[in-house]
Amino acid sequence: MAQLVGWSSAGAAPLVARDVLGESLAVGPIGVSAATVAGLAGRQRGPNAATSLHGRAGHVGSATRPASNWVSITELQARWKSVEARWRNCRMDLLQACHRLAAAGLVVGTAGNVSVRVGERVSLTAKGAALGEVTPDDVAVTDLEGKVLAGSPTSELELHLAIYRRYDAGAIVHTHAPMATALACALDQLPVIHYQLLTLGGAIRVAPFQPFGTRELAAGVVDALRGRAAALLANHGAVNYASSLVDAVEGAVLLEWASALYLDASRLGTPRVLDEQQQAAVRASAVRHGYRSLSW
Repeated sequence: MAQLVGWSSAGAAPLVARDVLGESLAVGPIGVSAATVAGLAGRQRGPNAATSLHGRAGHVGSATRPASNWVSITELQARWKSVEARWRNCRMDLLQACHRLAAAGLVVGTAGNVSVRVGERVSLTAKGAALGEVTPDDVAVTDLEGKVLAGSPTSELELHLAIYRRYDAGAIVHTHAPMATALACALDQLPVIHYQLLTLGGAIRVAPFQPFGTRELAAGVVDALRGRAAALLANHGAVNYASSLVDAVEGAVLLEWASALYLDASRLGTPRVLDEQQQAAVRASAVRHGYRSLSW
């Protein structure tokens, strides 16, 4: 819960705010910087981040700063409520995503895991959870460094955290989907057999085999994801990420469809794939017609 801890008795000390993500910030008499609030609202950390909840964003405000760079405590409270709402809703969103993946046949039994990030915290399916039957008790919570805050997270925790640290991901889906896994047992990459694969960035690379739950697997997958929103895991399964759970689930469904399409085409002959020039033409057409997802 977000808390406004209060002023010192002298009235000169800064107000200390503790946000829903457990971070403490000092704010000055006229408010807190807009950059800090953006951090509270869930901006991603890393090289593309506009701010961080650590470092400069936490400095005490000065009444001499331009008012346009600061927001009122009332506005800060309103934005905190928005973050809290996202935090409360993400658990139910996670359950719905798991059920959708199971209904689509992308997971079997306890294979596969899903996560969603809100600010500095990650909610993810628990170890041994059957995605088609998950309940709120099957959701674990960690921070981005892997500290467990609730529950018992999936054994693929390192994989999820490595992707969050490297890429601008809001949600991650890892499955053992049958068609995608079949290709991951035979190919070095899934080529662009259909232009919809451009939604995931293009040809899907296969990360080298490493045992599940290891840093070596996580590192290989992060490398295979360069310029892509999905990767196959050799003799293992598939993983993809997106800005939201809804889009991550849709990405997993798309990847399985494309994998099945490639397998079906292979039975008829050598699949005809789109070359770089054809892919560029599709992207240009997507931009012209307003299909942003294909201009990845």
